Amino acid sequence: MSRKWLVCLISLVLLLVLPTDGQLTAQESREARAIALAAAHPRLVSYLADLPSWSAVAYNPEGLPNVWRVLFQTAQGEKIAEVDVLLKPERVLWLKVDYSYMSQATQRKGQEAALKFALAHPDVRAILGELIDKYEAHAQYEWWHDAWAVYLWYGGQAVQAVVRFNSANPLEFGKAELIGITFPETPSVEAWLSGRRTQAITIAAQDGQVAARLREHSGWQAEALPESTASGAVWRVTFKQGESTIAQAWVDLTKSSLIRVTLP
Repeated sequence: MSRKWLVCLISLVLLLVLPTDGQLTAQESREARAIALAAAHPRLVSYLADLPSWSAVAYNPEGLPNVWRVLFQTAQGEKIAEVDVLLKPERVLWLKVDYSYMSQATQRKGQEAALKFALAHPDVRAILGELIDKYEAHAQYEWWHDAWAVYLWYGGQAVQAVVRFNSANPLEFGKAELIGITFPETPSVEAWLSGRRTQAITIAAQDGQVAARLREHSGWQAEALPESTASGAVWRVTFKQGESTIAQAWVDLTKSSLIRVTLP
């Protein structure tokens, strides 16, 4: 941050809190110091300069005489950042910044940096393989991650890589880090298991012998369990009425076929 910008920043802060008579009380002076200290933080200073306009307000929490909480807002009243500062010694204790309001030019730089990093990352390349050039790609900032989501999709499959920039000023888009990779269109394990159970029960219930037995009973229930692992082909389906087993069937999910049936 240049000295010229720091002087301008402090002047702007004074204008934000200066009363109409031009005199600052001791409390107002501390508020101005708190706002200036927060605004000069590397994670905020260039972001505020990038915005067409913004405002700030600060208050001193009761029982914490040396601590101030600062809120930065857009001209429309949307929260830009919240910062806790210590006035003596001067220090930023904590801050949370929402970069959603960055300029379009800055956003384009972020998109380009996130895409370039994600597509070059060995984990992403290992997932996409030889089809990497066929994937469409898009990147966007997501405030709830405080990171950039890179969306990649091709042939009905979607991959999301989450990238965070850890430089002192995140809008410089340096020190990129891959936070994680997810697959938005891939069902959860619970949904996958539920689908296999339903498939197994459906195959078993469609067998003529089983169907005839089920028609003889009302209020029956069914459970399906894998014979080995959940991803294995063979599942055992048990039909019960109360505690009594009325039919059992073994099915092959890979072939969608019945293996055998027992009718107690």
